[in-house]
This record gives sequence, structure tokens and C-alpha cells, in this order.
Amino acid sequence: MSLHKKLTIIILISLLSIVFDQATKSIAAEHLPQYSYADDSQSYLYDTVRIGYTENSGVFLGLG
Repeated sequence: MSLHKKLTIIILISLLSIVFDQATKSIAAEHLPQYSYADDSQSYLYDTVRIGYTENSGVFLGLG
């Protein structure tokens, strides 16, 4: 496989990852209660999985 094709695939996968990441964040912010705590989270599979919404206010992963 040529270098051009490899770079194209890497760029495409990176862009798709960013798009899916932003889409899932938007869906979570829209449909989950803001700043959920353990009591506010949604429970699934007989309380095996809990889903709640929280935001990272730190700079490291939030990048400002």
C-alpha cells in the first residue's frame, strides 16, 4: 500500500473519530440530566450499568 493511501486512511479514521466523539457528547448533553450523581444516573441491566452526565472542568482533558 502506498504512503498516500496510508495517510488518507489515517486522516479519514481520525476525522470520523472526532465526528463520532462530538456527536455522542452532544447526544449525552441533550438527553441525560445535567451533573448527575449516583442517585440521578440511569440504571440498566438490573443496576449493572449506570449512565450519568458530568463534565470535565479541568484543563488537562478538557483542553481549556
